[in-house]
Amino acid sequence: MTSGGTVKHLGGSLRRYGPMVLWAVLLAVLLAVTIAVTTRKNATHLDTALWEFILFGIGLLVSFYFGRKSVKEAASDVIRPAASAALRRLVSLGKGIRTIGVIAGEQAKDANETGNVPADRVVAGIETLSILLEAQVAVVIDAIEDWRQFTPDLVNQLQEEGKGSAP
Repeated sequence: MTSGGTVKHLGGSLRRYGPMVLWAVLLAVLLAVTIAVTTRKNATHLDTALWEFILFGIGLLVSFYFGRKSVKEAASDVIRPAASAALRRLVSLGKGIRTIGVIAGEQAKDANETGNVPADRVVAGIETLSILLEAQVAVVIDAIEDWRQFTPDLVNQLQEEGKGSAP
């Protein structure tokens, strides 16, 4: 491994674990100060209670920080697979629509070159486009169902608003 790779790896580790190490050091210092304050011979109950209240506040802040960070990471882990599935469906939908455009363009080119097109070729072209469009509608329905698990109210509302035009 090159030294550049090692530095890059250490930088990533420091970025990832640095805040936790900093919090651990801070908590160790607070523990040492707590022991020093509470074991003093001339410490009053008020000193000890005040210090414990301060530590309680620090504990709440640390819990809030790590809880929030944990929730963000968990949400990202949950949403990422569904978002990638929806993205794959959109890419598939785009490819399918592009294919429909190519077929329609070829049919139009043939019609323009020959001046007339036999009825059986027109029917075959329309049936092909119809089949491709049905496949794309199925992709849209699957993508809608993917998003329904995250925002069911919004999906239902949009489908009610678009009755007749939505799949």
